[in-house]
Amino acid sequence: MSASSHGDDRNPRYTEAEAAELLRATFPDAGRPALRFCGQGSDFCSYAVDESRILRIGVDDESALRLNWERQLLPILAQELDIASPAFQHVGKTPDGAPFVVYPMIQGEPFDDDIYDGLASESRDLIADQFAAYLRVLHEFPVVKAYEYGIRERRADDVCREFRGKAKGMIYPDLSASELATCEGMFDRYFEEGYDAYEPALIHGDLQPRHVLFDRDRSRIEGIIDYSDIWVGDPDYDLHYLHRQYGDDLLDRLLPRYGHSAPDACRWKSGIFRLCRCIDEIVFGTEDERPDHVAEGWRDLRELLAEAS
Repeated sequence: MSASSHGDDRNPRYTEAEAAELLRATFPDAGRPALRFCGQGSDFCSYAVDESRILRIGVDDESALRLNWERQLLPILAQELDIASPAFQHVGKTPDGAPFVVYPMIQGEPFDDDIYDGLASESRDLIADQFAAYLRVLHEFPVVKAYEYGIRERRADDVCREFRGKAKGMIYPDLSASELATCEGMFDRYFEEGYDAYEPALIHGDLQPRHVLFDRDRSRIEGIIDYSDIWVGDPDYDLHYLHRQYGDDLLDRLLPRYGHSAPDACRWKSGIFRLCRCIDEIVFGTEDERPDHVAEGWRDLRELLAEAS
């Protein structure tokens, strides 16, 4: 539900040659590092440097603001977490004024659902313990302090209204009558039955598998990266990401460890947040001429509506 989770890996804003030149200018004694393009979101273009460091370069007007959030927040979180987060070693600007950072690479591979599915029950319990501890630290961070850092609030009810409005113009005309009724029914229930009420918390906002780094040898999460989407909002949104990716098994283990006061409501809200993400994928893909996003969004939307009907 955040534009910064989108990007264009086809056309990196900074080429490998430009990234190499930036590194040579910043670290004259570093020689000729080997670079590997890691990807580009709406805010940053990233390269692995000798498979030991990460170079992140801002690509839009908000990049500097988001880096400032991370610079202030991550050192505080690091003191309380057993999961690593980026530890910035160098902060600078490119010749054209874009912000960039360099930090040690957190070793691990994206925690895809097939990895979780292959874990023994004891290892799944460990993962649930790690996620619960991580989310408690993040969600209990003082919201007032987050505001002082410039981190903004994005209300979940406003997000749902926004995507409901977009769906009416771009998606509803292509739904069947039953699909439309199911979709509208989910939005109506969210607003009419109090699911839009929550205690605002600091959230990661983009806990997709590529941002959760897993160590197969130790069967544990080594790090969580990319905090450029952090905002103050509904903490259940972070839980939705994990539920969508790893299913009921992880959520059932996670919620009691996390100490959730309304687990049934959390499970239901996962569906409405998933609905908004489907709409987001379709709208973004249409506006940015990305048919892969459009197709993925429609597949997930029809699957969700079939499950919810």
